[in-house]
Amino acid sequence: MKHKHNILVMSAALAVAPFALSAQTDVQAEPEIQDSVYMVKTAFRSVAQGDLLGGVSVVNVEDMLKKNYTTYSLDHMESLASGWNGKSLWGMDEDNGQGYLVLIDGIPRDANNVQPSEIAQITFLKGANAVVLYGSRAAKGAILITTKRGQAREGLKIDLNVNTGIDVIKELPEYLDAADYMVWYNQAKRNDWFDEEYGVDYDDDDLTYSLDEIEKTRSGVNPYRYVDIDYYSPDYIKKTKSRKEAVLELSGGNNRARLYGNINAYSQNDFVKLADAKDTRINRLSVRGNVDIDFNDYISGHIDANATFYDSKHRQYSSNPGDNMTYWRMASTGRPNYPNHAAPLIPLDKIAEDAVGRELVENTSNIYEDSFLGGTNSDQSNVFSQIYAGGELKWTSRQFQFDGGLNFNLGKLIEGLSLKTNFGMDFKASYNTRFDPKYAVFQPTWGYYNENNEYVDDEMIHRITQIGTDEVTGRKMLWGTKETRTMALSFQFDYVRSFGDHNVSAILLGNGFQQTLDGEYHNTTNANLGFDLSYNFAHRFYAQFSAAEVHSAKLAEGHRNALSPSFTLGWNLARESFLDGSIFADLMISASVSQLNEDIDINKYYLYNGAWDKNTWGFGWADGKSTTTITPTRGENAKLEMIKRKEVSVNLKASMFDRFVTADFTYFANRWEGYLVNTTEDWPSHMQKFIPYLNNDINSRNGFDFAVNFNKDINEVGVSLGVVGTYYNTKVVKKEQSTLDKVNQSQLNREGKPIDAIWGYKNLGFFQSVDEILDSPEQKIGDVRPGDLRYADLSNNGVGDTLINANDMVYLGRDGRFGAPFTMGVNLTIKYKNFTFYALGSAKCGAYARKNNAYYQPFGNEKYSVLVKDTWTPENKDAKYPALTTKTPANNDRSKMNNYAESDFWLYKDNAFSLTKIQLTYDLPSELFGDSFVKGVSAFVSGKDLLTISKERKVMETAIASDPKTRFFQVGVKATF
Repeated sequence: MKHKHNILVMSAALAVAPFALSAQTDVQAEPEIQDSVYMVKTAFRSVAQGDLLGGVSVVNVEDMLKKNYTTYSLDHMESLASGWNGKSLWGMDEDNGQGYLVLIDGIPRDANNVQPSEIAQITFLKGANAVVLYGSRAAKGAILITTKRGQAREGLKIDLNVNTGIDVIKELPEYLDAADYMVWYNQAKRNDWFDEEYGVDYDDDDLTYSLDEIEKTRSGVNPYRYVDIDYYSPDYIKKTKSRKEAVLELSGGNNRARLYGNINAYSQNDFVKLADAKDTRINRLSVRGNVDIDFNDYISGHIDANATFYDSKHRQYSSNPGDNMTYWRMASTGRPNYPNHAAPLIPLDKIAEDAVGRELVENTSNIYEDSFLGGTNSDQSNVFSQIYAGGELKWTSRQFQFDGGLNFNLGKLIEGLSLKTNFGMDFKASYNTRFDPKYAVFQPTWGYYNENNEYVDDEMIHRITQIGTDEVTGRKMLWGTKETRTMALSFQFDYVRSFGDHNVSAILLGNGFQQTLDGEYHNTTNANLGFDLSYNFAHRFYAQFSAAEVHSAKLAEGHRNALSPSFTLGWNLARESFLDGSIFADLMISASVSQLNEDIDINKYYLYNGAWDKNTWGFGWADGKSTTTITPTRGENAKLEMIKRKEVSVNLKASMFDRFVTADFTYFANRWEGYLVNTTEDWPSHMQKFIPYLNNDINSRNGFDFAVNFNKDINEVGVSLGVVGTYYNTKVVKKEQSTLDKVNQSQLNREGKPIDAIWGYKNLGFFQSVDEILDSPEQKIGDVRPGDLRYADLSNNGVGDTLINANDMVYLGRDGRFGAPFTMGVNLTIKYKNFTFYALGSAKCGAYARKNNAYYQPFGNEKYSVLVKDTWTPENKDAKYPALTTKTPANNDRSKMNNYAESDFWLYKDNAFSLTKIQLTYDLPSELFGDSFVKGVSAFVSGKDLLTISKERKVMETAIASDPKTRFFQVGVKATF
């Protein structure tokens, strides 16, 4: 009730405030934004788009939503913003470090906690010159999300958007039915009976499943005894789920005070429809209010507040709440014939009248659809019993965000001088709750032996064994609590002045934030001072110098501060007389040189200190007594430094043919020096306990991004076509490889290869016989039989050594962990009268993906997909996949098995083109509304993620152990009052 009260109070404030504001005087018209002076939010200031000096991409979300309504802030932005590939900016990420920084209204926040309807603009800061003022935390780029502000206008503007949509499953995994599973499990057993000396040696009587059991399962003679469960059956899941959303926006004010408000609510259900699981639902409500106030001609300020209430509830699919199992994870592991001889639900009429234990079932409270819960001692709970009787799990999240600031015009002291302050305070908490009911399951015994010791009436249950008890404890469990607190503060002195054609601006700032995370002893901090001096002459010649003094608490005293400088020069050739009358309206070339210092790739504190550990030795000064010793684990190095991003970039921007064509191209090359290593190379063995961390490893990246737009009006038809793309390459320049003989094992040398390299074996197909195994180099990866993968002997620089082990691994390709090496997006807008057609497509190429889960690589008792029908057997030596096995590797690590070790056999090219969005929008003619309170109405219909064109389309669209991938169809109406 307290939360509901807060919502009502905030909603009422948002509704009433604009009326009060609009009653004041000095109202000015809502400004129109021209492309030539469109202001782009960059680091600590806004810059006219024509004056940007490279390393920056921007998306006008407010305009985009009029033709492309989205439900996530960064949805398909890789098709709209050059340099962003959907995972990183320019591929700048590391396996163990932090990635790009997201700032919402200047405060570090999650991109998924702001709805597109709240956003005015998203800026992607890629270049080092663009992020230097944000210090260490933004070393890998920053995404600035700027929310909408109120506009001074006559009256109150109200926008109401109501939409609904459905997700339609693209592909579902295909698994064997129970009979086929048993057949192929038996085949796996036969494979495992292979003896290297004597060949195949097995007896069908020793197989796990008998032919009789298999045939009875296949016939369906008694599906409650001979169980065959299809977890993806229409009996359990739907092909669609729905999403409903309503958005109310308020905007108004005058020259003194302006307010923007947004109330957003959406609800979404799930695909699972069995029993109470059909009530699974996600509900989210957010309320935002942004207020701008001009107290007088010298002091202004802003106050922004946002509250988000997020609740999801679903059935507890696992009896262990800590598992956090989903239906899809359970469905990917639950074998079709399990539990044996006990279906999850068994009809009551299958119990014989004289069955022993019949009264146990009659007394249980868990009867569903005239059926009781089946189970066994080894399977007391399963996904279905949990759905029916396991209780409900609820995940709750609350986020409260506040930021505000004051701006002071100091022009009375020095013309052009001002002071800005900004303060932010956020709180986020989430937790799981559930009641913990206990329930009984019942193990049936089918049939009985008569007086002649004959097994009869095996279609009925003649004995029931109860496992567990029904108990409603009333105990509410709470776990998984997480809290995050953020405090941010910045101040800046701005100087903006023009002296004729000489335009000067300067910034002197202090910036910092601190985040407190659950389970982390140290807070995440970022603190720096910054300075920027920018100059342009008549918007023709440009120069900019930026620098930040960065602080890090992860390093020793004397090395905690570092200067990060950046210098940029630009020249707009279109302003020169020799291009007068040319095709160019703008032709800007700029170049930047930068060095950023960062500590976000230093993952721990105190690594500069030496460390010691306590050990117990098995002998001591006295006989039979052990002793405790203190031994070193690493040495001290107080000279550790920050990691350096050194970068050169060149940008070219052009506007041609009366803005029919606009283009933006950037080339970048950066080098990251000083990654920390704790190496044994060059140290004698008796000193290896004293080895300190050193700044050693070096990585580099280079590439380019581009954006080209074509705009043309043809009679009554307006056409706009945009193409964006990003390509990046990575390279390990220097890497500590203490066990590598770089001369004799060059095939293993990581230096010169991509950072996102895949290292594995080159496969030569399958072993077809024992003789082939004996005549080949010995494979030390795991046990080898006919039907297993055979690998190339590539050690000793490809010469080989008659032994296959880790020394034979080679570079196989890039895995695109930082995003595909090349991404491209195409967007098309066609306007005709009141109709707007919009299409968005994306392409990616250059990376490999892996088929490395149980769907493709089953072992032990894991579930079998339909792919096992094309595994190697003596009768199918031209199979697509290697022979099955029932063996289990140590620690269930499939990469330790011969067939499933990293190799090119399991790689596929992750190249694809996707039609990501189509939307048709119709704006009702304004003449229909006249002078009424309704100012405009529009409606749209759209489809998202509609089509994927790829050789591996089915693999890409099939989700294993997670929510299915979907196509989303949506309709909506927006009214303006």
